[in-house]
Amino acid sequence: RTGIQLAVSTNWNYAAELMYGYSSEEIIGQPSSLLEPPGRAGEMTSFTERVRNGQVVKVETTRAAKDGRVFDVAVTVSPVIDASGRLVGVSSINREITERMQIGKRLAESEAKFRGIADRSYDAIFMVDTKGRCSYVSPAIKRITGYMPQELVGTAVVERFLSRVAPPFTQAFEKLLRGETLEAFKIESRRKDGSPIFLEVSAYPVFDDTN
Repeated sequence: RTGIQLAVSTNWNYAAELMYGYSSEEIIGQPSSLLEPPGRAGEMTSFTERVRNGQVVKVETTRAAKDGRVFDVAVTVSPVIDASGRLVGVSSINREITERMQIGKRLAESEAKFRGIADRSYDAIFMVDTKGRCSYVSPAIKRITGYMPQELVGTAVVERFLSRVAPPFTQAFEKLLRGETLEAFKIESRRKDGSPIFLEVSAYPVFDDTN
């Protein structure tokens, strides 16, 4: 890890060399501001002051490599205490999270596109988590069942209006969790007013790309 005393580098390991491109000879004795990209000037100094006041700082920020590359990092800044309990320095553990941040951005963009399409769909579209609870319901659900989308978000699909077909639906849901696709799954249910309704459901597992 990188030990920083008074915002000056005093220790630099091989992992830091790979991440930032500086050798230990180049970085030891240099101010931590060397790793701060434009817009982040003085950030490490402020972290150091917070640690001196008894805090452990955990943040996600950006840092700059020797070649000018700016990347996302998770930073943990902690006190270094000697045997007598005196604060003698500050350690900064940096973990690059650029890929994770990019994945999160792509997922958010994909979800925004999906919702834009789903909101205009004539068919009701649900997104359900692995516990069977709705995380998204398209507006068409009002026309089909009488429920407003916000009445269903956060609730279990089976508990709300699939209770009449709970056993077969539960079995179908287990197939989805195994990665199988369900085509034209026909069920009988009830609208909000209690009147019968027949539904044809197609369901697909959704995977993220974080693995």
